[in-house]
Amino acid sequence: MENMKAQLSHLDEKARPRMVDVSDKTPGKREAVAEALVRFPESAWASLKESNFASAKGPILDVA
Repeated sequence: MENMKAQLSHLDEKARPRMVDVSDKTPGKREAVAEALVRFPESAWASLKESNFASAKGPILDVA
């Protein structure tokens, strides 16, 4: 964890996320790509399918 903290400026001393001042950065085109594997209990998956993958806060993929 110590090595990760030294490399990532957006983590505090306890490796928690924090805001970073980017006001001095030159504007440019950037792209971020992420991937996740989420495992649901069978009952939760069935409930999501039944609701067309929507929740009270909206479509789960949009909310994610």
